[in-house]
Amino acid sequence: ELAKDLHGPDVVKVRLDTTKGPLILRLVPHWSPNGCKRLLQMVDDGFFKDIAIYRGIENFLLQFGVVEDPKRAGGYEKIMDDPLCGVPYLEGMVGFAAAGPNTRTQQLCLFLGSAPSLGKNSVETPIGRVAECSLGTLRKIQLMGDIPQCGGSGPDPQKLANLGNAYIAENFPKCDFITGASRVP
Repeated sequence: ELAKDLHGPDVVKVRLDTTKGPLILRLVPHWSPNGCKRLLQMVDDGFFKDIAIYRGIENFLLQFGVVEDPKRAGGYEKIMDDPLCGVPYLEGMVGFAAAGPNTRTQQLCLFLGSAPSLGKNSVETPIGRVAECSLGTLRKIQLMGDIPQCGGSGPDPQKLANLGNAYIAENFPKCDFITGASRVP
């Protein structure tokens, strides 16, 4: 069923360019209509320019979407949660980060392994998956560790929001970035 969904007629492909190479995402709108619509809006708006992949936890996730630019940082209102669709979080799944119900805005997560504890409430609805051909690139992205707010020693998203990429360059020079995004025909 999952493979059928990922290759269905409603799938929308997006290319995220990273400092390690391109990632092709296969978005499945019927899994998460609101989430897919938001990601496509962000792509069309040109949001994904020099976005630090500031959080990377081995066998769990990568997270990105924090920006210093006030126009980009405040440009997206919270979106409503999508109904649960029973899709598990496996390696390569794509979803929005959330701080509770109806709080998704512009931060995305790419999963580096299965996360069976996720997908059980509406803030955890996947929007798609990284294409098989891009999993090698996904695995090459530098893992910066968890954020200090969760006990890690990786970049602090609050400092990133306040100080921008200069904070990353000075303190985390090995951090990878999303450098651009586009729809793929």
